[in-house]
Amino acid sequence: MKKRAMILVPLFAMLVVLFLASCKGAAGNNGPTGSSGLSVMTFQDGVSPSNAYAGTTDTDLISGADASTNYGTLTIATAGSQSSGGGNFMLFRPLYRFDISTVVPSNITIQKAYLTITLTSYIAKTYNVYALTKVWTETQATWNVSATGINWTTPGGDYTTLEDSEASTSTTITFSLNPSLVQSWITTPSTNYGLLLKDTDETAGTFANINTRESSTAASRPKLTIYYSLP
Repeated sequence: MKKRAMILVPLFAMLVVLFLASCKGAAGNNGPTGSSGLSVMTFQDGVSPSNAYAGTTDTDLISGADASTNYGTLTIATAGSQSSGGGNFMLFRPLYRFDISTVVPSNITIQKAYLTITLTSYIAKTYNVYALTKVWTETQATWNVSATGINWTTPGGDYTTLEDSEASTSTTITFSLNPSLVQSWITTPSTNYGLLLKDTDETAGTFANINTRESSTAASRPKLTIYYSLP
């Protein structure tokens, strides 16, 4: 009888450990995109959290002759600049916004957040991503206006905090975002103005094309990844 008890105790302990492990949420990856032990969720139109997610909005602001044209329905956005002669440049600045307020529990705490974009071809450039400070409408925003009849304070978009700068070393670029910014998109959705992407050197006369949420390749659409903890 004693021998049987010695066998059952270790077996019971092992079952308890397995049960506790099964109670944990999905763990984030180690490495540059997350930390082990955190729960992770991604937002990408037509892909995740489910193929029903359609909370992304994006468009492209273009200066010069196209300053009054909206590009909210194109499958490709452009970032950078193009010489228009006489030392002048046509500028391209994509905008992104992810609605996550209706998908994520409001009591989570964002620990890490990342924006990932996919270029249609590799180009060696460095880009900045900024927090926007004004509401804009995907199918109305242009270089001059954030929505029909509403001007940007400064043409080309109203933005403030520099979130991250990243060099393109492949066709995929991932930017680190301020967790408190993404947290505010959940707790106060009305202040979710999204993000603006721009070339660090808008006088270089070079640009890159980027897949938008309308891209036919779902895996190449803009993606937001969050790593969070529960109360």
